[in-house]
Amino acid sequence: QVSQHAGEVSHPLLGGPARPTRKDLVLVIASDRGLCGAYNSNVLRTAGKLIAEMRKAGQNPVLEVSGRKAVAFFRFQKVDIAARHAIGDKPQFDAVDAVAQTYMDRFVAGEFDTVKVVYMRFISNARQRPEVMQLLPLSLPKGDAAAGKPEAGASQVYEFLPSPRALLDELLPRSVKVSLFQAFLDAVVSENVMRMAIGNFPVASDERLTFAKQMGLNGVVLNTPQLPATQRWEYMDIPHEIKRWEFLDLVEL
Repeated sequence: QVSQHAGEVSHPLLGGPARPTRKDLVLVIASDRGLCGAYNSNVLRTAGKLIAEMRKAGQNPVLEVSGRKAVAFFRFQKVDIAARHAIGDKPQFDAVDAVAQTYMDRFVAGEFDTVKVVYMRFISNARQRPEVMQLLPLSLPKGDAAAGKPEAGASQVYEFLPSPRALLDELLPRSVKVSLFQAFLDAVVSENVMRMAIGNFPVASDERLTFAKQMGLNGVVLNTPQLPATQRWEYMDIPHEIKRWEFLDLVEL
């Protein structure tokens, strides 16, 4: 709302570079470990499609990754990796903050036209969806009200203290950092939900049982193909939406 009603005040994070570079930075967030169903294959398939579309449009994507599975996949595909970020499966805000700050500095310097993040968005226990998020430049919400157009018969006057530019300098970088951190958190939760759903665990520990209850499930499935059928456990209440997913796609990338 500050940027929408700030008048002629602008901010470098809200617009692209003055001279387009035809370069886009793409960060792909995958996992360090396998055996989490279709988690990695869905994310990497989405990333591969995005990179192909960028190249077809004449753009030059610059690839950065987080997660060993992404490194292995793109090396196999002979795609150059510009940088690798070791965030791990317990993201810390300070680590993500540093990555986001680097992206903002490079974007403002005119190195890239856009910065995009490919990750698994967590929607619910039963739904996780691979998604491409544009991290930079930031965009204003769509719609008349969101675009700062007052409703018919209404008159809106805004006063800013401190100045609009000072507020934007504080709020916009924070928004970028929080958005990137949220993407890493979504990725980790989605990975664990998928791993719990297919049950690739050697034992049903108390920690995993607690996590299962937090995810709305009643137990831990022990469904490793190498075990005899009599030793396999199963969830009793996996939602139908989860059962329809490709959780048995255990192909290592």
